[in-house]
Amino acid sequence: LQVATSATLPKAATTWQEQVTVRMTSASGEVTALNAKLRASCSTGCTATKTAPWYGGDLVLDQSLSGSVAYSSAPAQGAAAEFTTSYKLYVTSPGATAV
Repeated sequence: LQVATSATLPKAATTWQEQVTVRMTSASGEVTALNAKLRASCSTGCTATKTAPWYGGDLVLDQSLSGSVAYSSAPAQGAAAEFTTSYKLYVTSPGATAV
């Protein structure tokens, strides 16, 4: 899987969105399809206001899933906020038995 993100951070706004794309770039053996679920979060000083860019994320070779997540941060006037964003990508193969 190939994962790409992009965002434009506004200078004065307290909210922003990030575009997330996951693409299935190869397949082998019996794994011809995947289900991908992504969840975004951020550290102290930030709130993830939309954590899931898509629902029902079925993928086959050369197919992509794309959507946006959103964040909010409102430090006091004149103050700076430092935080990190993070992601969890949950991937399963339809019909597979968990071991």
